[in-house]
Amino acid sequence: MYIQITTRCNMSCAHCCFSCTSKGEDMKLRVFRTACKLAYEIGTSISLGGGEPTLHKHFWKFFGLALGSTFDTWVWLATNGKRTEDALALAIIGRQGVASISLSLDKYHEPIDPRVVSAFDKKDDRDPADNRNIRTVNEVIAVGRASDWGTSDACRCNELFVTPDGSVYVCGCLNKKLGHVFDTDIAQHINEAQEEMEDHDCYTEYLRERESR
Repeated sequence: MYIQITTRCNMSCAHCCFSCTSKGEDMKLRVFRTACKLAYEIGTSISLGGGEPTLHKHFWKFFGLALGSTFDTWVWLATNGKRTEDALALAIIGRQGVASISLSLDKYHEPIDPRVVSAFDKKDDRDPADNRNIRTVNEVIAVGRASDWGTSDACRCNELFVTPDGSVYVCGCLNKKLGHVFDTDIAQHINEAQEEMEDHDCYTEYLRERESR
């Protein structure tokens, strides 16, 4: 489950599918706690997203809550590394295997402190406990779409997606809303949707195929 804890970002990248800026919405603590409980209830891991997740004033508290509540103790997040001290701390966490941490680093991102780049540069890929990673994008084929994702209408984020206000969607394209994290029957709606969407990366693709039958 991708939990978008903020839509604010301290960079402006051509491939950002959410077109994040310095202004945006931050998730409230109560919403985040409920989203984590939901992730555990339906048996899924947690991805902390944004925007730039480290911009949230409660980021480290959220990170700790995610580690303590996710179904399989697996938490993933990507950072642009611009907040140097936070990025260096996350690199240590990734190296120790506590969580999977990716540094987004390519020609579309602004320059960052070289210490951060060095901290994410894995010296030995054979270490199974090291969950650091550097993510790159080779080409942007449309605003908000990167070539790594296949086509310009590819799914933005092909997993359950929770927005800062607590709304739950099939994926990051936000085409099919399943409800809200506070809905008493949201887990049931999610399970039904997952069965229906089992072989589809995106609801848009699903609708397209259904209409062609």
